[in-house]
Amino acid sequence: MKSTLLDKSFRILERIADARMPVTLKELAADLELNTSTVSRIASDLAERNLIRKAGYHSFVPSTGLIRLGQAALDTPHLRSVSELLKERVSELGVNGLFAGLDAGHLVLLCAREGGGGERKTPPLWNSPLAAAILAELRDREMAGSFFSTSVSAESAPPDAAQAREQFMQWYRTASERGYVTVSELRREWSVSFPVAAGTDVYGLCLYGSSAESRNIDRMQFECSRLASRLSSMLNGLR
Repeated sequence: MKSTLLDKSFRILERIADARMPVTLKELAADLELNTSTVSRIASDLAERNLIRKAGYHSFVPSTGLIRLGQAALDTPHLRSVSELLKERVSELGVNGLFAGLDAGHLVLLCAREGGGGERKTPPLWNSPLAAAILAELRDREMAGSFFSTSVSAESAPPDAAQAREQFMQWYRTASERGYVTVSELRREWSVSFPVAAGTDVYGLCLYGSSAESRNIDRMQFECSRLASRLSSMLNGLR
């Protein structure tokens, strides 16, 4: 598929969607190693379908058509079921919860529910114990290192990449040995992350909150493990 028009279209679309600012035709052509005229023709077709739009002279950003597709993809029966169960449990526990997957070096948030205990934005993959837990379940250390490098290049880079890499790989080793990752700092945030296997797919579940000193972390590990098991059974049943 590497030489087909469809592949080129997807690569252009993905590059524009991943960017944090408008992307020019020259940048697209250089980054993707494609002819400028080819990029221009494909970009025009994508804009005609309202998947991207012009944001200045020969610059493009995602458009509402692409956003609509993303929103529709999140409203599937299995994700609705996950969201409902996650909402029920985090409300009962008084914590927050995330359910996510991985794609091309990115941690992809699939649903999030708040039941208390503080707020958190989805971190970049390189700073995510949840991503490390998912990768550990896939049992591919090389992939973990590759995903880390891709994340650092594509997202906000850490101040000290070497230190961040060591922390990420430590989370990966912990998840490989224990099957989960717990992060808990006194008087700060805590999190517990477990992988969720569904056939050949692997997702991740994270319960988290603030004021770690006031939480029974052992219980949170138990609750996260139990919820991850329920989600895995439910998703396998929906396949």
